[in-house]
Amino acid sequence: MSKKIIRHAIAGFPIGIIIGLILSIIFSYAYGLTEYFPAPPRFMDQFDSSLNAFVSSIFIWALIGAVFSSTSLIFTETDWSITKMSIVHFLVTYSLFFPLSLVARWYPLSIVGVLIFTLYYILVYIIMWTIFMIKAKSDIKKINRQLNSSI
Repeated sequence: MSKKIIRHAIAGFPIGIIIGLILSIIFSYAYGLTEYFPAPPRFMDQFDSSLNAFVSSIFIWALIGAVFSSTSLIFTETDWSITKMSIVHFLVTYSLFFPLSLVARWYPLSIVGVLIFTLYYILVYIIMWTIFMIKAKSDIKKINRQLNSSI
């Protein structure tokens, strides 16, 4: 199982980098900036050059990709209920993603900042979970139709 986790984590590196890059470009445009910022100013200010900030951002994005890719294996545990898998996945991803978001300085380190991050995380998680559940139900219906038509 540990080899499988490592393979998934490594496969998640480029996915995290691509998603991070796309989102950072979108946020740079959304904030009306005239130049590219890979991260919020409070993160950028920690570095002596924008290149160092960019490389650090890439590293954080790669780790985020690894977290979400490897934790997807939780859903392959077939003797757990979907509720248990979802709760475990939520708790594990939150506990691994939260420190990375702190390092990236995506929000101010305050009670309000943490609460806002947590609320956004829960909201996005629920939306993604709902999309995946709808897709899974659709796939099951499709498989059942194929099985019934072959009888």
